[in-house]
Formats: sequence, C-alpha cells, structure tokens
Amino acid sequence: MPLGQASEKAETTLSDRAFGAGLAVLAVLYIVVAAWQYSPALFGAFHDDTLYFSTAKAIAQGEGNVLPSLPGSPEQTKYPPLYPRLLSLAWQIQPEFPANLVWGWRLNLLIGIWLIVAAVGVLRNLGCSRIEALGLGALFALNPYTILWTNLLLSDLLFAALTLTAIWAADRAFDTNGQSFGLWWALAIGVSCLAVSTRTLGVAVLGGLVLFALSQKKFLAGAAAFLGILPVAWHLLGSWMADTNVPGDEGVLNGFDQNWLYYTNYLDFWKLSVPTWDILWDQTQFMLLELLKHPAVGTVQFNAAGVVSMFMQASAVAISMAIMHGIFLRAKDNGWSVIHWIIVCYAPLVLLWNYALMSRFWLAFLPLLLAGASSEFVRLGTSIRSVFRESRQKDQRVAAVLMGSALAALLINGAWRFVVEVPSGIQTLALQRAQILPAKQEAYDWLANQAEPDAVLISYEDAFSYLYSGSQGMRPFSPSTAPFFSQDERAMKRDIARLGDTAVALNAQYWLVSSDDFELEYAKPQMVVATVEFLERAPVVFKSSDGAVRVHQLDGALTSAAR
Repeated sequence: MPLGQASEKAETTLSDRAFGAGLAVLAVLYIVVAAWQYSPALFGAFHDDTLYFSTAKAIAQGEGNVLPSLPGSPEQTKYPPLYPRLLSLAWQIQPEFPANLVWGWRLNLLIGIWLIVAAVGVLRNLGCSRIEALGLGALFALNPYTILWTNLLLSDLLFAALTLTAIWAADRAFDTNGQSFGLWWALAIGVSCLAVSTRTLGVAVLGGLVLFALSQKKFLAGAAAFLGILPVAWHLLGSWMADTNVPGDEGVLNGFDQNWLYYTNYLDFWKLSVPTWDILWDQTQFMLLELLKHPAVGTVQFNAAGVVSMFMQASAVAISMAIMHGIFLRAKDNGWSVIHWIIVCYAPLVLLWNYALMSRFWLAFLPLLLAGASSEFVRLGTSIRSVFRESRQKDQRVAAVLMGSALAALLINGAWRFVVEVPSGIQTLALQRAQILPAKQEAYDWLANQAEPDAVLISYEDAFSYLYSGSQGMRPFSPSTAPFFSQDERAMKRDIARLGDTAVALNAQYWLVSSDDFELEYAKPQMVVATVEFLERAPVVFKSSDGAVRVHQLDGALTSAAR
C-alpha cells in the first residue's frame, strides 16, 4: 500500500490548525527542557565535541578543516566536514571561548526543532494519526538522550535531522502519485548527501534510497540515487586512503602511531582494533546483542545496555522482539517506508563498528521504534483486557492480570527512568565536571602564562586543554578496542604498556593529570596506574589548590629512559 494512502487511512481527529499548534507547543517544551538541563560543564564530557569545536575555531579563523589542537595541525579527516563548518558560526559570532559555547548550543536547538518536525512527519507517513504522531513526537523530543545530544556539541542531532528529512522527502516522492516526483526525490538524494557529509554512516541512507526505489520498480530513481553515492564514496575513499602524515622519524614508537591513527584515520584505527577474524567475531557478537537490546533500551528506557545480567539481557531482547513485531505489523498495514530499507543498509555497518554507542547510532530511527512500541503495547493491552473481561477460565484471567501487571511495571519503570533517573544521572555528570573545572582552569592559566609557546602538552582532554590554554598536544594514549571485545587481559596490558609512547615521540614538555582522566575508557584503573608509573620521576611544576589537577614536567632524561 502506498504510504500516502496509509496516512489518509489513519484517523486524523485534529484540524490543521490544532496540529500546527501542537507542533509549536512540542517545540517550546523541547526548548524548555533542554535549557533546564543545559550546562556548559558538559562540554568535554565526550572527546569528540572538543575536536569538533576546535576544528570549528580553525575554520572560522581561515585555517581550514584541520585539527589545530594537534602538533602540526594536520588535516581533519576523522569526521566529515559539515557539522564543524556549521559550528564555526559560533566562533564568528563570539570569538571568545568559552563564552561562545552557548552559541553552539543555540545552533543545536535550531537543529533540534527541525529534527522534531521531521520526526513527526515520518511518524505520519508510518501510519500514525495526528494525535499519536504528536504523542510519540513528544516522547522522542523529550527523550533524555535527545536532550543530551542537544546539549553536547556533537553531530548526532544534525545527522538525525538530515536522515529523517531524507526519509520524509523520499516517502513524499512516492505519495505524490507521480506529481513532482523528481523534485521530492532530488531533495531526498541531496539531503542524504548532506547526511554523509555529517556522519560516514550516512552512506546507508543513500543505499536505502536505492533499495526503496528498486522495490517500487522506479529504476531510474534508483539509478539517480546510486549516482549520488559515487562522489560520496570517492570522497570517503580519498579520506581513508589519505596519508596520515605521522610526524617523527623511524624511532617513532608504536603506541604513538596507534594514537595518531585514532585522530586521523578511522579505517586504519579500525583495522588496528580488529586485527583477526576471531576478534571480529567477538566484536560482532557483542554488537549484535547490543543491537537486539536497543529497541527496549531506547523506547522504554530498559536498563540493559552494556554488560548486565543474563536475565536483564534476555528480558531486553524479548521486549525488543515485541517492538519489532509492532514495526512489522505497521509496515504490513500501512506500507513499507524508505526507513525500513535504510535500516537494511545501516544495521550491518553498526555491527562492524567497534564502539557500542547505540543511543547515538539509532537516534534517527527512534521514531520508528516508538511507533512499533506503540502498536505492540496497544495490541497487548487490548488483548489482556479482552481476556480478562471475556474469559470465564480462572487461569486465563490470572495470566491476564500477571501479564497486565508486568506491562504496567515496565511502563512505570520506563517513565521513572525517562523523567527522573536518566536526567539525574546526566545532571550528576555535569555537576562533577563543574566541580573540577576551576582546578583545570588554574592549570590552563598556568600553562598559558608559564609554559613555552611551542611546548607540547599531554592531556587526556587534549582539545579541551588547547581551547583553554592554547597548548597543542595529544591524549596520552588511545587504546585498541580488541582487548575489550576479546576479554584478553594480557592483550590489554600489552596495549597499555605503550601509554608513554606519545609523550616520547612528540618530545612533550608537560603532562597534565586530572582526577577524572580516562573516564571513557574500559580500562581506567590500569591506565591510571600506568600513568603514575610513567610519571614517577617527572617533577610536579603545578598543582591546583585542591590537588585534583597537576602538571608534570617531562625532561629529556625521562623520555630517553622511556625510549
């Protein structure tokens, strides 16, 4: 069934004016909640945001798409260029850091409003009535992770907005019954190319357009979408095959090579992290389980992401299967959307990725998951009520009560996590970062005033340190993900043993140590111990008033001994 007929089939109890007013109210609620939870202290909680913002600074200052925080300011090849170019507007409006962080956040708010409108449009195409689309749109807009990605300067929000817009435009092209088909389809292809310019995974959006067009026997449209892939693929291939320009000489240590690849070449770092078929198998198994759990995690906030008990994992998979059943029933009743075909291309890429960041990867597809959950929970609720009211067998009525209680408990727990637990956890993170920021700023002020202008700094929050102090440098080390997926402690120890290689290779003069270093790493305790051991003979030249942050001086004797 064409999606246009599906939308007409769905009940629309709201007038156009009331529907528009509902969207406006939803946008206002989104802004209010995002502003309530926004904290500048969240900046830097994820390494990517500081790299995006430092590249945006370089773009605004005419230096180009580079990584200015790294020694030598190499070309920025880690991320596609669109989002940092947009963020450069914040630097043009307000050149002073950190005062310009709020302008980056305001840009995200505008993208977020666009995202919500696109999400509601996609929900309508999936067969939701206007009331249901607004309700599910509210769950999407006010989702704690939608708010989190709004309040962090990451590309996820823009990628989701572009992906959902491409989906809406593609579905619209087939809804027009031939009228203006080419215009809507061209818009879908163009927006998909912008999605690839935001996240590499966007290539799956173009692939989904090709499959969708072929499924509808629109071969010329499929060929046009495929032609859109070619320049994108060529550009990506050029980025991946580019010389990473590792500075140094033949004496550069392996740990530094590994660290440099993390910043400059995702493909090579992936190959380094997945060196054997056995590790690829271990990684794929882990990612598949996270993928199967995510519909439950994303829609009802079921607390089963990552390493949890077998019972929690099995429960999450069972809930996810029910949600996917609801997605299938909607597609069967209302027609298949391009979003289903995009997932066919997208899911295998996520399985191969070596970072389990499902709440980020699947933000653009959360409206689909919510629509499936809505269908399935309504169906289950109707069946339970019917059995309880109509059955005369006691055991069936008891089973209905138990099933209804379990469903109610699931939704109540989800509501609690949605409204209280997850936002509280994010606010705790912001508070912890806000508490240690003054100590870090003391260190940054010391570096800006006392360190040599060309001194290289080793710091876990390297781009964050650069933005505050102007000191170029790198993280101490970027561990491979292979030991995590293979659960190989010996491999982890071999990996961490190279933690000091970057400092030696760059002949770094200083190493900044903070009590919250390595927060994102799976082997934080071991990396902290390795840092202490490496810096044992390095004198402390600065210590913050509370002792939480210190700066060690690295002299030639220390680095020569390490080499």
